[in-house]
Amino acid sequence: MAVLVEGLSVIARSDGISKHYEGGDKAFIAEVPTANFCFDGELTRIGFMHPDDVSLYTKLLSERGLNHISKSGPADFVVVDQLQGPLDQCAWLKFCRIGKQAFSIAVCSLVGGRGAGVAVPHGWEYEGSISQEFGWMRIDAPKTQLQFVRQSGHIDVYLDELSGKEIFCARYGTNVD
Repeated sequence: MAVLVEGLSVIARSDGISKHYEGGDKAFIAEVPTANFCFDGELTRIGFMHPDDVSLYTKLLSERGLNHISKSGPADFVVVDQLQGPLDQCAWLKFCRIGKQAFSIAVCSLVGGRGAGVAVPHGWEYEGSISQEFGWMRIDAPKTQLQFVRQSGHIDVYLDELSGKEIFCARYGTNVD
C-alpha cells in the first residue's frame, strides 16, 4: 500500500515504532499531535502545515527512541515534502505522484511493500484538499501579502490581501511540547 503525502509529512516505519518507540504502538498513537494521521500497515504518516511543528514533533520522536538520519542505525522516520519528496535520503521509502493532472496526489510506500491502494486520514477527501489546491507562502516574509487575522484553537488565520480570501494554517506545536 501507500500513504498520502500532503504539506509536510513525517513518515515512519510501523515496525520501527513497534520496536523502538518508548511505550510501543499505544504510546505512539496517544502522542500523535494531529488528526492528519494515517497508516497502511507498513508506514505511518503524520501531516503538518508548518515547519516549526515538524521540528518539534521530530524532536519528540527522537526523544522517544526513533532514529532520524541516525549514525547509530537505520532511520525509523523521515520528513517528506509534498512537492520535493523526502528531505533526506531514505533507502526504504519510495515517493511518487499518482493520478492524472486534474486528480493527482503525492504518496509514499515502503520499498518492496505489499498491497495496493492509498491510506488517507479519516474523513479526507480530494475536493478542497491540499493536494487539489496546494499553495506555499512564507508567513514570515517581510513584505508578505498575508496579514494575521486571528487564532482559533490550533488554526492560524491570515487574510490574503491580493485575493481577499482567508488562508488557514493548522498548528500543532503546542500539543508536542
